[in-house]
Amino acid sequence: MGKYQNLIFLLVACWMLQFGFSFLQQKNYHRIINKSKAHGVGYLGVGIEKTKFNLGSGIIMIVITDDNGTILDCQQMSGYTVFARFRPLKKTIGQSAEVALADLKGKRRRKAFQQALTLIDKEKQKMEA
Repeated sequence: MGKYQNLIFLLVACWMLQFGFSFLQQKNYHRIINKSKAHGVGYLGVGIEKTKFNLGSGIIMIVITDDNGTILDCQQMSGYTVFARFRPLKKTIGQSAEVALADLKGKRRRKAFQQALTLIDKEKQKMEA
């Protein structure tokens, strides 16, 4: 057991660091969601696009639109590690959802954006009912 003790300690330390950084990333996610909800106007949608077998970077899009479908805010997190943070997609702000979707580059980015728009449409239907 003695010669593996350092290896076990290293593995446990790495696992604890991973857990800590994942917690910080989750706090960042909730902070951005709450900040987005603070707009008080519009509809919020979140789209998540993962890679197969979790190999490669994932994408999370947070989109806020008004009643007409104009984008009020759009945030994207993309990366391989727990160090990834949300960044605003400023070029989409003020555009209609359809135009913004057409302008986005990357199949997975468009899928995440479309998923967010689908959730926004469902939220609109609930409010109208």
